[in-house]
Amino acid sequence: MTSKYTGQCLCGSFRYSISTIDIEGAFNCHCIDCRRATGSAFAAVVPFKIDNFNGDVSVLKKLTHKGGSGNDIHRYCCQDCYCPIYINVTRSGGTYLYTGTLDNISDITFSENINFENGHFEYLNISNKKIEI
Repeated sequence: MTSKYTGQCLCGSFRYSISTIDIEGAFNCHCIDCRRATGSAFAAVVPFKIDNFNGDVSVLKKLTHKGGSGNDIHRYCCQDCYCPIYINVTRSGGTYLYTGTLDNISDITFSENINFENGHFEYLNISNKKIEI
């Protein structure tokens, strides 16, 4: 496992590095908020501590909205290309990095699926441990 991770937004105007992420905590969230925020079938994320994040987060656009639980969700994205970088979920107190922004994803070899029971695309065969098409 590498000791430092790097990543960027789609247009490359926002770059970051992070000393450590919780590889074992990686997950795919299938809730409607994550589907809408990514425009995809799920959001692939990994927990991290904002104190380990190196990047000028003041240039990121912050969007706050109410999640399905009624609690605030804060999403941070590039102000130029609107690529999602990370999310802070008030209910859990967790901060999660969108794994698609990482330059190297080879360390992420497992990702659990959550929030798929009440709504996912029928063409996906989903369990806690895998997704099949």
